[in-house]
Amino acid sequence: MDDLQEFREPETKSRRAVIITVGAFIFVIVLAIVTASLLKTYCTVSFNIDGSSMLPTFDGGVTKVADDGDKVILWKNPKLSRGNIVVFKTPAEENPLVKRVIGIAGDVIRIDKGNVYLNDKLLDEPYILEPMSPSSWLNNGQRIEVKDGEIYVMGDNRNDSSDSRSFGVVKTSNVIGKVIVIIKIDGGITFPKKK
Repeated sequence: MDDLQEFREPETKSRRAVIITVGAFIFVIVLAIVTASLLKTYCTVSFNIDGSSMLPTFDGGVTKVADDGDKVILWKNPKLSRGNIVVFKTPAEENPLVKRVIGIAGDVIRIDKGNVYLNDKLLDEPYILEPMSPSSWLNNGQRIEVKDGEIYVMGDNRNDSSDSRSFGVVKTSNVIGKVIVIIKIDGGITFPKKK
């Protein structure tokens, strides 16, 4: 009888270990699903890039063709700084736009002969597609002061971008989110660079 009891005891311990392992695995899966759902609902949102205003940073595919450009993951309600890429709504456009933050509250922006000056210093912009052509020199020489609750935005493709040069500053309350992940058309994943 003692031999039978000794034989059953390891079997019971083994069964208990399997039940604990399976239970832990199920707990981790449920926790991952709940965490992902909470992040998606309260912290992040995805957005499809359309158009060429952010070349070379984003490939917007063919303008007005749905879902053929890069996709981005946005962080909702971000603290914004210069160089961030944001998606926002503006009364001037039907669909949300994606642009780079050039100026934040307290900054003074001036565009002079295609050069962008931030607080009277020439802005180093290695991310732009090409220098601005004279036809893009909207507000040439004019100083624009960015007030609290506002940002000044521009597309990286300065010669093909509707941005703060044409519609003015953007209220931070209209920002949908800041780009934190870029999912390229070819499936690659990258992260935005400020410079």
